[in-house]
Amino acid sequence: MFSDPHTVAKLHGLLAGLWFVLALATTGFAIYAPDNPFLLAWVIFMSGYANCAAHLAARAGAGPSEESSDG
Repeated sequence: MFSDPHTVAKLHGLLAGLWFVLALATTGFAIYAPDNPFLLAWVIFMSGYANCAAHLAARAGAGPSEESSDG
């Protein structure tokens, strides 16, 4: 399963999307929290952004190269 570049690229794309949705949802929740919401929201957003960016980078690295494509 993990030896196929297309499967790994799809997996990382799905994980990046999941982290993006979670980052938006938790940031929205943190804004409505009563204790210093903007600092907490910023930390949550940056954490989600870092996870999303890492999965997108891994997706790009896991994709098939030009040399390995047939045809």
